[in-house]
Amino acid sequence: MSTDLSPARGEASKNDCQVARKGKDKNPPAQKKAPTAMIMAVVALSALLLYAFMPRQSNDDPNKITFSGRIESPETYVTAGVASRVNSVLVQEGDHVRKGQLLLTLDARALKVKMQATGSQEALARQAQGQAGQQVQSVQEDVQKARKKSKGFFAKIFTSRKKKEEVKEKLTGQMKAAQIQAMQAKAAVIRAQAEKGEVSSKISYFNITSPIDGVIVTRSVDPGEAVAPGQILFSVADPNAIYMKGFIQEGKLSQVKLGQKADIFLDDESGKGPADKGHTMSGHVTAIDDTASFTPQNVYFKDDRVKQVYGIKLNIDEPDGRAKAGMPVEAQILLNRDKN
Repeated sequence: MSTDLSPARGEASKNDCQVARKGKDKNPPAQKKAPTAMIMAVVALSALLLYAFMPRQSNDDPNKITFSGRIESPETYVTAGVASRVNSVLVQEGDHVRKGQLLLTLDARALKVKMQATGSQEALARQAQGQAGQQVQSVQEDVQKARKKSKGFFAKIFTSRKKKEEVKEKLTGQMKAAQIQAMQAKAAVIRAQAEKGEVSSKISYFNITSPIDGVIVTRSVDPGEAVAPGQILFSVADPNAIYMKGFIQEGKLSQVKLGQKADIFLDDESGKGPADKGHTMSGHVTAIDDTASFTPQNVYFKDDRVKQVYGIKLNIDEPDGRAKAGMPVEAQILLNRDKN
């Protein structure tokens, strides 16, 4: 006799589904928590980065104005004076150089050939000048002889007046010709000297020297490259003329004046800034911008005006070589310092 077990089998299937569903329900909570934790971590990291990189300007102490900036240095540009090709470069970026030190040489072979030619022209002109001078001297001697001869007893009796005039006219013509030749020879010497001097002065354009004591910041050419007149070859910075360039909020601008003293702090290795009182330099305010930087389009509201900042320049009183162009720094202006 057969027994129908279908209901039991159905109940078993239902139980199996419930067990399977219960087993699947253990994972979803963990999957729901993971995205939430990740979002919170991203938000926290973003807030940390925003705080780390946002410009700091302390408003805690009303007697201090703290602002950030960086070290800058005026640069002198060394340019080419003539078109040529680089022969050799004698310095690298970062090298300390002295005023007048040779930095670079250009190919001057064509100019040297021209200088030799002008030298030869000068020598020929001087030779011609010497010959002209000898000719003048020879004519002068002939004149002296003719004068002595005309004063003799027999010359007075046997030499006619017409003959004397002919001799005088001949010698006068020879003297004028000799003098003209001497003047032309002298002018030729002067022209040759001028051409030689002009070529010689251009030789200095092929030997590029440093105009100041300083540090090579950029080197723009290599040996073999062609250069044009006015092309920048080097930039040289004066390490003794460094200064800090920073920005302060418009609300603090009325408290800052030219000549005001300030403390400038180099960022230490920990990156904690002036609170650590690391290496400090003394400076003073030398320039304040007349117009705002980073200005919003409209400044009708107070919140917009607060966003305006003004550039400020602080000269470092006694540079010691630690501060270099490009370094980030912070500064503090003590508002009551001058009153004490």
